[in-house]
Amino acid sequence: MPPLDELQRDPATKPAWIGYSARDAECTWQLRATLERRLRELHWTGDRSLYELYNMYLVPFGECLTDMERAGIRVDKDMLHRAEVLATQHRAEAESVFL
Repeated sequence: MPPLDELQRDPATKPAWIGYSARDAECTWQLRATLERRLRELHWTGDRSLYELYNMYLVPFGECLTDMERAGIRVDKDMLHRAEVLATQHRAEAESVFL
């Protein structure tokens, strides 16, 4: 498979690439519309639907995650190491109980 920039620019593959991209965008839009409809049909609480839950909590959470990914976050490597050691101990204990 050639690199994407070649597929996008090569006169032999450019028309197929444009067609694929257009179909991909249309299918994504149709999927979004179907998921929205289904979420609106599902009851959450009171007179609210799962679509409202999605907009109230999941959209802001997703935006927060993308902001963190874009900006980066500081990782305390010492704390991370201690957490890994503790998790390994807990795993060994759980395996022992299971066995």
